[in-house]
Amino acid sequence: MTPARRLLRPADIALVAVLAGVVLRLWHYAQDASLWLDEAMIAINVRESGFGELTGELMYNQSAPLAWLWLVRIARVLFGDGERALRLVPLLLGIAGLIVAWLVARRWLGPAGAVTLVGLYAISPALIRYSAELKQYSADATLVLMMAGVALWALERSAAVPSRRWLPIALFWLAALVSSWLSMSAILAAPGFALVLVVAIWRRDGFAAAFRAAAWGFGWLASFGVHWVAGLAATTGEPHLKPFWTERGALPPEHPSAGQLLEWAAARPEALAIEPLHVPAGVVSVLFYLALLAGLGLALWRRPAAGWLLAAPLVSALIYGAVRAVPMGSRLALWLAPIMLTLVAIAADAAVRAAVSPFPRAAAWWRPAVPTGTGPGERAAGDDAGAAHPPAGAPAAGTAAPGARRVPAAVGAVAVLLLVTMTGLVAAPQIAHAGRPVTETLTTDDRGGVEWISQRKRDGDLVLVTISSAPSIVWYAKPRLLRPGHYVRASGAADCDPAKLDAAVAGYQRLLVYQGIRTEPRTPAALLAQIDRLGTVTEEIDLGESHAWVVTLRPTPGPPDPANCMTLVTLY
Repeated sequence: MTPARRLLRPADIALVAVLAGVVLRLWHYAQDASLWLDEAMIAINVRESGFGELTGELMYNQSAPLAWLWLVRIARVLFGDGERALRLVPLLLGIAGLIVAWLVARRWLGPAGAVTLVGLYAISPALIRYSAELKQYSADATLVLMMAGVALWALERSAAVPSRRWLPIALFWLAALVSSWLSMSAILAAPGFALVLVVAIWRRDGFAAAFRAAAWGFGWLASFGVHWVAGLAATTGEPHLKPFWTERGALPPEHPSAGQLLEWAAARPEALAIEPLHVPAGVVSVLFYLALLAGLGLALWRRPAAGWLLAAPLVSALIYGAVRAVPMGSRLALWLAPIMLTLVAIAADAAVRAAVSPFPRAAAWWRPAVPTGTGPGERAAGDDAGAAHPPAGAPAAGTAAPGARRVPAAVGAVAVLLLVTMTGLVAAPQIAHAGRPVTETLTTDDRGGVEWISQRKRDGDLVLVTISSAPSIVWYAKPRLLRPGHYVRASGAADCDPAKLDAAVAGYQRLLVYQGIRTEPRTPAALLAQIDRLGTVTEEIDLGESHAWVVTLRPTPGPPDPANCMTLVTLY
């Protein structure tokens, strides 16, 4: 083998997809979109709190892993308060995810699987979005996939080098420890990975070896305890989030019956296909999940430990969701996306290799660098005792052994056709989505809205802002520039006094009204009704979901409107 051949593998064709993914992430990042509600709340915490204060309870009931918050604060200290500076850490972690996907693919997948995994990872709308957004979800996706890869590598290396069997296991626990400070999802995934790893070692090397492998986990457990005391205990468990996610189906109902729990679990594939996977509904979604199940089945059949390592996050997420501990849906399930794409890639890899198996030269090119056990006639090292030391006369890795179970070439060809069709139908809308400017997909522009009303503010004006836009006002408005003013929200309470709004606007000439993200269904309509009652709109701007008005007040407003009563909180 030539030096160039040793450095480059057929699976490295996926580097083209890595480059495309980096370009897409940089393009979205460079558009410098306005911070939206959740981002603004994180940004305020990073701006207003020192490193020590970030260890305590965060403002606006926010939660994030401590090291991730510290890295974002370091970026702010170095580069300022701009959106790009604040989003630098998520961007770097998102790009790192592409590199991790490529490293996993080039080691354990052939060219077909590598292109499938890295290509779908590169164009995923959710993975692109959260690489350019001030939230920790890009870290979740990257680090969970990295831990899966390190766990599989540790299983292999501990079998291949018995004299240093402890080192790969220690490195897995170190990776889990570091990841737990950057990603809450890494904390959730670590126990499942560790359980599979320890059980596989027990089956292969015996109880003593398994006990030693598990003992390294006490370091991770101690680190988690420190992280919990230092920050997580004060920033997790916000009570209003469970009703929010229950309404959206990511959690089952409180105290569910067996039937409700099964109904919730059965709805998870469709929900995950919508978000975070962005897989079209109907036949395409069915084909996607058939490919995923085929990949999982192949991994479990040919190499059980590898299969269970990939199944562990999915099983863990289902358990966490069923007990209402962690929602299994939308952005909070983004950490599952790379694992699911990996399973689809395994199916694609096996199908192509089965289809070309009658042609030895082609089959050699499509083979992965390290046998995964998912190809025709393969047996991978690491799962069974003595697997790293095959008996004399055994066939070379990746070649068909006598009586080996192989997928017929015709079946592989049909599977390739279905997988190519499915991948194309998945990729086409995702590429179109990835190519759209952020302004077309972002529903709010708080930066533009706050700037618009700030430019029009003059003496004699009163500012009214919907309560859900409070963080954006705090972040984007200059101190005291928009005062006097009030945050407003529609109230259905019987004791709401409709005359309070009239009293608040009395004596002013104009209202400057801003409505950002719509988190409260009743407020937009109530706000419009009150604007019509109080005065005349003389100027307005539509910024997607954001909207701002200049309202000239009438000398005598219409009668109070109890049906659209609003509560007021003084602008701060």
